[in-house]
Amino acid sequence: MQIFSCYGHVESARILSDKECAFVNFSHVDSAVAAKNDLETRLDSKLQGATVRVGYGKADVTQAMANTTEAGPNAQGPTR
Repeated sequence: MQIFSCYGHVESARILSDKECAFVNFSHVDSAVAAKNDLETRLDSKLQGATVRVGYGKADVTQAMANTTEAGPNAQGPTR
């Protein structure tokens, strides 16, 4: 949470060590976009010396439809 809080308020962070992945939920979509962009560009996809792959979790279609004017399964992008 400390690493990602510089991008905005972090609601939660969960590390799944056995799958070598983590989930970070931000309060605002803009924070998630800023974190992803910064990690990929300025930090060259490295976090504390380790190469990381950053993406958005699969959107809940109901939530995505509430956040966009585009309807149906084509509604894409971060939801958090």
